[in-house]
Amino acid sequence: MSKTHTPKKSKSMSILRTPGICDTNWPGNYNDTVQWQNVPAACTISQDGTNTFPFSPNPVNPATQIATIIVKPPTTQPYSYAVSCCANEATKKVIVTG
Repeated sequence: MSKTHTPKKSKSMSILRTPGICDTNWPGNYNDTVQWQNVPAACTISQDGTNTFPFSPNPVNPATQIATIIVKPPTTQPYSYAVSCCANEATKKVIVTG
């Protein structure tokens, strides 16, 4: 009797992303974790209007929380989010690869 070998499904590896709190257009993938750097104490990351929020939890307190990218686009796509503590260009983007 011969045994049939069933290949194991490969799992996507989660990557720890460490963007600066005021960085924009930084890369990410579905299920990556995000730990922002250089975060002042009074700062939040939240949904940009009615745009899809790419992170969990919502909102994020980047001084104390690590977020996860929860969007999985069919192609590479930017997702915007609002940052309360950046003096210039408070709306930032993560470029998520599908």
